[in-house]
Amino acid sequence: MPDECYFEDVASEDFILFNEGFIHSRVFKELTYNTEVFPHMLYQTSNVEALKSVVREGLGMTLITTLALRETDHDMHYINLLNKNLPTFNIYLLTRENVPLNDSQQAILQIINNYISK
Repeated sequence: MPDECYFEDVASEDFILFNEGFIHSRVFKELTYNTEVFPHMLYQTSNVEALKSVVREGLGMTLITTLALRETDHDMHYINLLNKNLPTFNIYLLTRENVPLNDSQQAILQIINNYISK
């Protein structure tokens, strides 16, 4: 497998996906709609480790964010999608309005603010 490809290039592959409710599922649906490519969905799960285990066994491929990967996942082959107009999504940071933020939460907010300010 190459390090980069178009979604259309993996049309014949089986996919292991997260269940509905995960952003990955929405991204997969948008990719299939935008490219008119509809790969076979072999298995769905809400368990990230089960998903990675099935992929590790060579039964198919998946869409996954880097946030779900660990250093121990070095045995998996990562492929960047080259498609234009890849689905995007917003991430919201929510907190109760009247609860003071701890040091870790303040640090996260500072990182986000620095990123947005660029």
